[in-house]
Amino acid sequence: MKRLSKEPHRIIYPQYLDSRRSRLMGRRVRKSLAVPMPTQAEMQAALEGLNMKFEIQRGKVYPRDAGKVSYRVVIFTDEPKLKLAEKIAERIGTYRGAVQVDRMII
Repeated sequence: MKRLSKEPHRIIYPQYLDSRRSRLMGRRVRKSLAVPMPTQAEMQAALEGLNMKFEIQRGKVYPRDAGKVSYRVVIFTDEPKLKLAEKIAERIGTYRGAVQVDRMII
């Protein structure tokens, strides 16, 4: 298998953060941090906000969802995958909360 880079990296699928999934279905973060259906734009905004070097790969399939084309994010870091997924989920949750509050005010 071809290596993406010589840099250490972690692969995060959006399914890891999806609150609609159980742990058996692929969610990796705790339910209180998980968000329903994280979008590609939200993942990108969260990683940019965390100042992470990353690459979004479209058309990739999550192994437990054979046949459903999705995307994945390759993040160039040596941070543990779970901690990284929790940071992203928390950032997306904060972003969604701010957007909902703005909508209610308007």
